[in-house]
Parts: sequence; C-alpha cells; structure tokens
Amino acid sequence: MLVRRIRSEGISHNSYFVGDGNEAAVIDPRRDIEEYLDIASANEMTIRYVLETHRNEDLVSGSTEIASATGAKVLHGGQTPFRYGHEVHDGQRIEIGRSVIVALHTPGHTPESFSYVLYDLRSPSYPLMVFCGDTIFPGDVGRTDFFGPNVRGRMAADLFDSITRKLLPLGAGTILLPAHGPGSLCGANIEEREETTIGTEMALNRMLKMSREDFISWKIKEELEISPIFARMEAVNLEGARPMGRIAPPHALLPKEVKHLIVKGAMVLDTRKPHHFAAAHVPGAINLGVDFIPVYAPYVLPADRPLVLVTDCPAQTSILQRHLLRIGYDNIVGVLKGSMELWLKGGNETSRLEPLSAKGLSSMLSKKEDVVLIDVRDMKEITSGTVPGAKMIHLGMLQSKIGELPKNKPIVTFCGSGFRGSCAASILLRNGFSKVMNLSGGFEAWTSSGFQMGK
Repeated sequence: MLVRRIRSEGISHNSYFVGDGNEAAVIDPRRDIEEYLDIASANEMTIRYVLETHRNEDLVSGSTEIASATGAKVLHGGQTPFRYGHEVHDGQRIEIGRSVIVALHTPGHTPESFSYVLYDLRSPSYPLMVFCGDTIFPGDVGRTDFFGPNVRGRMAADLFDSITRKLLPLGAGTILLPAHGPGSLCGANIEEREETTIGTEMALNRMLKMSREDFISWKIKEELEISPIFARMEAVNLEGARPMGRIAPPHALLPKEVKHLIVKGAMVLDTRKPHHFAAAHVPGAINLGVDFIPVYAPYVLPADRPLVLVTDCPAQTSILQRHLLRIGYDNIVGVLKGSMELWLKGGNETSRLEPLSAKGLSSMLSKKEDVVLIDVRDMKEITSGTVPGAKMIHLGMLQSKIGELPKNKPIVTFCGSGFRGSCAASILLRNGFSKVMNLSGGFEAWTSSGFQMGK
C-alpha cells in the first residue's frame, strides 16, 4: 500500500495518491497533475479513480484533467448537480488492489461532501485512515457559511452530525487526512499539526468538545473572509475544468510585444520585491509577490484579461504560472523577457513608487502633515495595533473603495512587512493617484523602530 500527500503551497491544499498493487486513486487533485502521473509511473500503477470529497471553492479541481489523461473514473457526491463524473453513494466500496475505500456521506461543509475511509482487505474491520476533505481539520472544522445565512444553522447541524455519527466512531487511532492545512481560507483556525488522528482531535480540537447546540450557535455566528475566488471556483468545478494537457512555459515577450498587448487590454503582474518595483516598473503594473498570489490575486486581478508577467528570475516564472493556473487564471500570454533590464535598456517609459521609511513617516506625522494612512492588513493582524490615524482598508477591498480616497493628498500604504502595501500602492498608481508612498518594511518596521502605536 502506498499513500502519498501532495501539497499545494499558497492555498494550503492537500491532495492524496493512494495505491495498492498496480491500481491507484487520487483524492481531491489539483489542476497540474504531473506529480500524480509521475508517482503512478514510478510505481507501475494505473490511476483507476479520482475521488472528490466536495466541490472545491479555492482552487480548480484536477479531476477532469486526470480523467482526460488516464481514463480514470471520477466519483463525487450527487447532492450537487455536477456536469461531469459519476455519483458516489454512502457506503459504496471502491477496491484498489488489496485495499478498499469506503465512501461516507458527510454533509455540512457542502451538501455533497464525502469522506473516504481506507481499509486493508486483510483486516476489513480496522479503518486505517480517513480522507475527510473539509469536514475536520487539525484544531478546527469546515466552514458552513457558503450557502447563505438562511441555511447556516442546518449546515452546521449536518456538519456536527457527520462528525459525531460518521467520523468519530471510526476510532481514536484512525488517521485524519484533511484537504487543507494552516493558512487556508477554508478554515478559521487550522493548527500546525503535520499529522493528526481522531483521538488527537477529540483531545485537542475545541470544536469537538462542544455540545450540538453550542456547535451550531458558534458556526452561525462565525465571521470568515469571503474571497471573490469562491463563487468563481464553485462555477468552474460544477462544470468541470477544460483539460489543459501539457503545461508549456509562458512565451518570452519583447518589450514592444508587451506594449502592444497592454494597448489591447492586457494587465502586467509584477512579482518582484517591493524595492525593485518601487525603483522602476512598467506603467500600470500590479505588484504582488509570488507567495501572495493564491490568496490575493482574486481580489486584484480580473480573470478575464490577458496577463503579462514580470518576475525576478526565470525559475520563479514556473512557480508563478502554477499558482495562477491552480486558481483559474488561464490567460497568461507571456513573461517580459529579461525582466525590467531589457525594458530599461530600450528606453521604454517607466513608473516609480516613492518608498518611505518608518522614520520618515514618523517625521511627517510629528509635523502634522496632511497625509492619508491606509492599513491593508487583515482584521486579525490589526488587533495588535496600527500606525496612529491609519484608515483600515483590507487589500481585497481597496479597489472598491478607490472613490473614497482623495487624489490631492499624499497617501501612505502599509501592511505587515511591505509586500501587500506595495500591491496597494500599485493599485492606487494604476488608478491615477500620483502622491503615493509605501511604508518600507511595513508595520514591523514601525514597531521595531519603537514608534507609537494606535488602535
């Protein structure tokens, strides 16, 4: 028996390869499927099944991609009207070599959520592990707020019943393998536990210690971030994504080609570090670091416009491309050849962003200069304090609040360390604001310099 976890960083997504003998199944695959195919090839296995625990909200499912490449049968819950694959039923057995996977209907996160319990046929009454999707996480449970306020109570009740009646009875020693890890938007408080079991969660997970009434009440009141990616991914994964086939590297574009594409409506995504972006960038470019792409790209980049990439180095381009493809950005038309060096050597127009040190900002405030401060961090971060007088606008909400900001005053953006602040500043520059500065080092630089904090 072979069980392998495949992580997708940035979105904290887990998928799983399960093989026995010469057969295998993949659970909750991502869209770039080479790793699954490589594992199967290296172990002389054929992928027979793709098992979906639920309709994913934060990434494009790779189920249709694997089915197209291997002929594997896709199974998912029938309570949601998928337009691909086959319905799996509660209690259905899926045999793979000398192993069997039993499907358990575990609604709550979504109506069609399923968990898959793995057994060895030599000991069919002893569950080894359960692939539980977004039902249970280390330290947390799945969200129940995707279907509107009117059904949150019912979804929470379903989730509680699924956990207590279907999963916990599997036994304390059963390994839990969820679809997401810490940092995912699919949980409120997923903890840093590399491995966990039902017994561990019964001992440490506060949600599993609640009564049914308290659990439902908690989930009804729970306030979690609603990313714009959710609705888009739900629609894509209902239809089934168009198979991509082999992923080719983005085409290297000369500066004149980039300028032509911009005239035709393309956007430039510049993933370089803030100080490089500040020194010189393609006019109108959005600055967003590679590590921030999975969470923040859906807020700041339209999915229906061509994208030109600007990166620090060629090796980074492949990572960036996969981050974007996994969340449905199929519109990458190329990458600027030679990064900004070739652009500058050609005498092409550039824009710059004024950096501002913590000391410089402190001096401005002490002189009572008329400056607008924008803190673009998440609410959880802001609870520890902010720069005095700052206006809180989550990075994802900035574009929608552009009209509330004055163009005749200096604006200083900041976040935790400077990356999201630079993204916010680039959005303002793109929208015609000229007096824009980004706090170098962000709020960390402000606090480490010993300056006063506000609330």
